[in-house]
Amino acid sequence: MILWMSVLIPILMFTAIDLSHYIYEGVHLKAVTDNAAASAVTQIKEDLVPQGILQIDETRATNVANQVIKDDVLLNDDYSPKTHSDLRDKATVNVYVVNTTSDTGYDFATPAGTVKIYKPSVVVYAKYPVNGLFYTNANVNIERVGVSQVQFNHD
Repeated sequence: MILWMSVLIPILMFTAIDLSHYIYEGVHLKAVTDNAAASAVTQIKEDLVPQGILQIDETRATNVANQVIKDDVLLNDDYSPKTHSDLRDKATVNVYVVNTTSDTGYDFATPAGTVKIYKPSVVVYAKYPVNGLFYTNANVNIERVGVSQVQFNHD
């Protein structure tokens, strides 16, 4: 009975504590990545709008997306976790600005898969090394992709 308990208790602890933590963090990190893309796509070049051109400013969009992720996930400027962050190591964040328009769609490849883009867009790929609550040495990485596209409002 002691042998069974020595095997079952860690499994139950992982299932009850860490698995639910990873599921929660996956949902939270997806929302953060989506928010970063949505915030970055608003960084359009205002001087081109009167000409009917929507073009995203790559530098400003990248800065905004990175800042949203750093603030929400508690990361330093080098993407290493701050003291109270849920990450165990540096996060990987890639921000792509695509100023291409296509009626048939454009396949844009990210490390986590391909996304279809039709309008000028910001694609944010992030890989978060999440720290477990019970098993702190578990090597769990959560990858998320956020995509946001901009277009004129035609009422």
